Amino acid sequence: MQKKNHLHNKYVIQKNELLYGDTSLFTIDDLKIFRLVISKVNSQNLLFEDFYEITNDELKDLKLKESHLYQNTLTSLKKLANIYVPLEVKGEDGKVTSIKEVGLIQNNFEFKKYSRKFYVSFHKDLKKYLLQIKGGFTKYPIIEITDLDFKYSLKLYEYLRSTNLTVMKVGIEKLKKRLDVKSASYSVYGNFNNKILKAAINQINNSKTCNMHVECEPIKDGRKIIQVQFRITRNGVLTGFKKKENTYNLDLIKLQKYENKIIVMEDQSYIINEVNIDTISITIANKENKNDVMEKKFGSIDDMEKELKSLNYE
Repeated sequence: MQKKNHLHNKYVIQKNELLYGDTSLFTIDDLKIFRLVISKVNSQNLLFEDFYEITNDELKDLKLKESHLYQNTLTSLKKLANIYVPLEVKGEDGKVTSIKEVGLIQNNFEFKKYSRKFYVSFHKDLKKYLLQIKGGFTKYPIIEITDLDFKYSLKLYEYLRSTNLTVMKVGIEKLKKRLDVKSASYSVYGNFNNKILKAAINQINNSKTCNMHVECEPIKDGRKIIQVQFRITRNGVLTGFKKKENTYNLDLIKLQKYENKIIVMEDQSYIINEVNIDTISITIANKENKNDVMEKKFGSIDDMEKELKSLNYE
C-alpha cells in the first residue's frame, strides 16, 4: 500500500511581490516551513484565521530532517517571526519607488505537548499578499518542492513559475537578486554558474516531484556574459529530455493551466477558481457575484479535461 502523502491538494498561493522579497537570511528549511503555512490559507478569504495548524507528518513529507524535528521547526518559526522581509514597492510605471519591510508570522505560535502539531498565525502585514488575491500571483502545489533541499533550487523554481513563460531572458544581476545571491564571491559569472545556477537547475531537473525541466544558456555582449536564456517545460519532452513518470503531478500540471481563466456561460463571465484532480472537479465563480459559485464533478480526469477544453473562453 502506497504511503499517504499529507501534502496532496495543498497549494502555495502568494502575490509575486512577496515571492520576490529578500529572504537571504533564511535557510531552505525556514522557507519550506513558511510555504507550508501559506498552503493552509484560503486565498479568497477576507481575514486570516486565528491560527493555522501544521503537523509533524506534513513536515516529514516536506523532507525536512526528522532528527530534532521539533527543535529545528521551533528555531525556524522563531526566525520567521523575528526577521522582517524587505519588499519592493513599485509605482504605476512599474519602477521601484521604495522598500517596505513586512513581518511574516506572529511570535505567538504554539506547540501543544504530545499533539505533534504547531499552531501559527500570520502577521497582519501579509493580508494584501495572501488574501483576496487578484492578479500578479503565483500558485503551485507544495508537493512539487519536497525534493528541493538547496535554497537556490527553490528560489529558481518559484521565480520561473512566477513568469509563466516557456522561454525567457533575464539579466545576471536581476537573476542574482531574485535568487537572493549577495556574496561577492559570486560576482564572477563562472562562480555563480558553477556553484549556484547549475546546481539549482540539476536539482530541479532530477527531482521526482518537481514537474519542471530547465535548460539555460548564457548570452554575451562581446566577451562578457550579461544575460541567460531559460527554456522551461512542465510536462512532456524538451530537447530529448523526458521527465520521470509521476502521474499525479503530470495530470495536475496539465490541467492547472485552466485555473484563473475566464469563461462565458449564458452571457455571463465566470472564472475557473480551481481544478482539483483529487476530487476530480472544477469550481467556477461568477465574476460579478462572488456568491454565485458552482462545482462540477466528473467520473474521470479525462472527462474533466474534455470539459475544460470545450468551455467558451474569453
